[in-house]
Amino acid sequence: MVRTVVLPVLIAVVGLAGVAGGCGRGDLEAVKEAPGQTGSQEPTAAGGGGAVVDPARDVALGELAETGGWGIRVVTVADAKSAGGATASDGRILVVVEFELTNTAAQPRHIGQVDFRLTDAGSAEYRAVPTIGEEFIFNTPQPIEAGETRNIRIVYDTPSPVPSGLVLRFQPFLQAGAMADPVEVRLD
Repeated sequence: MVRTVVLPVLIAVVGLAGVAGGCGRGDLEAVKEAPGQTGSQEPTAAGGGGAVVDPARDVALGELAETGGWGIRVVTVADAKSAGGATASDGRILVVVEFELTNTAAQPRHIGQVDFRLTDAGSAEYRAVPTIGEEFIFNTPQPIEAGETRNIRIVYDTPSPVPSGLVLRFQPFLQAGAMADPVEVRLD
């Protein structure tokens, strides 16, 4: 319930602030794309363009996985000095993960940065950075309708150079505080 009330207020406040800085393709220093992907493509339905993998195992960049009424496919990973109004401080770099997310449930659903975690090979966990712009997880309009697919970005603050063995863990909340099975996407 808190998510439903707080998120629209956050979107309204951030929307009034204006776009202070984007993460256009020109801002990215190094981009990894899924095979056959060019980033920011037209959304595709969850079931099209690749096999669905068992959510109990990890998946690679570009593979489609489903869990908890969501289909997810990471399409690009990039590092940048700035993205979505966020700027990396000295000795840090931002990791920008772009993914297609499809609501495969029969009803509208909400999603947020708390459903995602970024870790490295040494098990260090990195926090998502607040951003500006509807294409970013903090500001994506809610809810996501049943059957709707969105291209969404999430930005993490990491040490520079980018740590090895990055894994994006997607584990959405279900009703009554339950959690879906996790999907772990290998980003390098």
